[in-house]
Amino acid sequence: MCRTSYTCRVCVPSYLQLIAYAMTIEYDWVCIVQALIIDPGFVLFETTSPVLRGALILSNISYSQNGEDMLINRYFGDRIGSFLDIGAYHPVIENNTYFFYQKGWRGANIEPVPQLHQAFQQARPEDRNVQVAILDTPGVVTFYSVLHEPIREAQHNAPIALNLTSSMWDRLNVSGLSTFDAELAVRHRLAGYTVQELAVCAITTPQLIDEYGVSAPDFVSLDVEGFEDTVIRNFPFDRWRPELFVIESTAPNSTTPTHAAWEPILFEHGYLFATFNGVNRFYLRGDKAEHIEIFALPVSAQDNYRRAEVVDLERRLKLLEARLARIQAICVEEEEHS
Repeated sequence: MCRTSYTCRVCVPSYLQLIAYAMTIEYDWVCIVQALIIDPGFVLFETTSPVLRGALILSNISYSQNGEDMLINRYFGDRIGSFLDIGAYHPVIENNTYFFYQKGWRGANIEPVPQLHQAFQQARPEDRNVQVAILDTPGVVTFYSVLHEPIREAQHNAPIALNLTSSMWDRLNVSGLSTFDAELAVRHRLAGYTVQELAVCAITTPQLIDEYGVSAPDFVSLDVEGFEDTVIRNFPFDRWRPELFVIESTAPNSTTPTHAAWEPILFEHGYLFATFNGVNRFYLRGDKAEHIEIFALPVSAQDNYRRAEVVDLERRLKLLEARLARIQAICVEEEEHS
């Protein structure tokens, strides 16, 4: 029986679904079956298959950079709502909304980098994924995509391919430092990063509502590498009143605070400072002030969660152990017949 304190619960019919799905793709499906038998609680598949999404029920796995999703979840509890992620980066890694997508929430992910937008389309097809930037003026602008290492253009735009024992953590090359700031891009180059210049479409938040049909979110996650002030100043508070804002509030690769430029705008529109977790600041809508104590304590073991990259490593280890066991069994069988 699966240990539900780990990553998932697998019902008996799901075993057959998983095996059937595994046989249709380039996975070593025998190893998948072995891994399920050994310990199904550790299996975490990187897939958009509705069969596997329906078979694996994930809970309390944090995908955020610093436990932000667990703190947001502490506030919303069992509610199902909608989100807006501006500067969404990756559909899973260091993402504040993927945990909620797994719970049944749906929302809009705004990400101008083509490869990352494509990843959202693959991993989160039920969200509204928009390949634009949010600025104060619409048009075509230069965006500086910061890479971990030099790669060919064809690789940069290639879809993210998955296999049994590798991980999306291994393959990601686009960093979370991409920016519209030319001076910041120069600093990243001097620090050893490869920077690609991309021409991207920029729109305003009202356009997101009127032209893309994005509905009002219950919470907003904002991470735009120094352009938070621009987004917040032009946010349509007269049309949208999210209960919660989660905003990156330190300069890239530093602990230097950046909130002084935009925090007063939130105060003017009736939001209260709830907490700061070292990376992001949380702001609660004023009429929800009675719940602000929820944010008093940082995310800890009391939130009963595990980090996604650790779960992923455990998944890979279990599958490799299953593959090794299979190889050893074959070797023993060959020795017996020799």
